[in-house]
Amino acid sequence: MDNARQNKHNVRFRKKLSVFVLCLLLSVFMWLFIKLTRDYTVDFHFTIDYKHYPKNLVLTEAPDSTLTIGVNAKGFELISARYLHSSRSLTVDIKDIRIRHGQGGYYAHMATSQLMQQISQQLPASRSVTYLSPDTLTLQFTNAAHKKVPVILRLTSNFHKQYQLYNHVQVKPDSVFVTASRAVLDTLRFITTKHITLNNLEENQHFRLPLILPLKTGQMRLSDDTVEVFIPVEKYTEAKITVPIVPVQTSSDFVIKTFPDKCTVTCLVPLRDFRNVDAHLFRAVVSINQANIANTKKLKVELSKSPARVKVLKVEPEDVEFIILK
Repeated sequence: MDNARQNKHNVRFRKKLSVFVLCLLLSVFMWLFIKLTRDYTVDFHFTIDYKHYPKNLVLTEAPDSTLTIGVNAKGFELISARYLHSSRSLTVDIKDIRIRHGQGGYYAHMATSQLMQQISQQLPASRSVTYLSPDTLTLQFTNAAHKKVPVILRLTSNFHKQYQLYNHVQVKPDSVFVTASRAVLDTLRFITTKHITLNNLEENQHFRLPLILPLKTGQMRLSDDTVEVFIPVEKYTEAKITVPIVPVQTSSDFVIKTFPDKCTVTCLVPLRDFRNVDAHLFRAVVSINQANIANTKKLKVELSKSPARVKVLKVEPEDVEFIILK
């Protein structure tokens, strides 16, 4: 009997709770509806993109890149326009602006109200624009100059076990023509690529990288926006090459003989070149003059020649004994 009474009590409680939650949700909905049907003024921010800069002119400084617009509209319209369409941009065509020559350079002015047709397409239908900031776009130009500068590749890379760079990294073009003001070009030494990181390389890499403009597009232009990068990768194997040691003398008054008269060069060799690598591609020498043979019992072995694509790990022995033959 007690359990039945308790079950009825629980059912009545759940019904009351459901009614309470429903009333609460309706109240919240009504409150939101009232709020969203009221008028509000909100700032909208537009990014400004400029195009068709004069070929013989460049900007002396970056123009305004953001336009702020105060908009009055219903709350639900503002939410829809602001959060569902958050990306906004305006395009300003420079070729349509009159550029005047004045003291210190060239100038152009444009009232931002002329952009209202573009602006209106991205705002609520019942909007009312209360203000624009700035109200005028001002652009300052100077005569363009040109300079050829090298391209610097920003690359971080490492290789899979037994793989190495074969030859060198190729960048095409390796230099670009830069158009900017004379003052900018006087201090410009190079242009860099976007940084890229490549890990565990075990095959050739061929890709394009964008170049980084240190200034805004209107202040600087490049003959190429990207470069082509080629990284030759090859598998390497270890090799040991026996090379004769050649005495290099500054005097003909004596002759020396080294012990041993050969050394072993341990190196990493590209697999494709392995059969072509032999002793004649290396030259091991010891340098001899009156001063060094008088003050030492051993001479240091040095490699004066080795193939470009071979990576020398060590030379054994590092130094050798010698005798003087009169």
